[in-house]
Amino acid sequence: MKPMNILVESPKTGVTLERLHQSAVFNLVRVTIAAGISIPPHPDDYMVLFYVLEGSGRITTDEGIKEVGVGDCVPVGHGTTRGIEAIERIVLLGIQEPH
Repeated sequence: MKPMNILVESPKTGVTLERLHQSAVFNLVRVTIAAGISIPPHPDDYMVLFYVLEGSGRITTDEGIKEVGVGDCVPVGHGTTRGIEAIERIVLLGIQEPH
């Protein structure tokens, strides 16, 4: 496997997305959100498993709102709404279906 250059994006103030891996099997993104900042709920066409590395927050899906902290996992399906709110600075891994 060829190493990927890490692509860092800041879609809004207080949010950083680091694209760590992209392949035909899965994508891996590290999401960092400052305390009090959120990514509003929105649908996406790919599955993702969020794993919390640091901090705490709330993840919104079609199933409701889940309080999350270090070590928690939240799976989100195709076309399903997802949003993240940081109670304190939160760092998550998003293990995504390729898209």
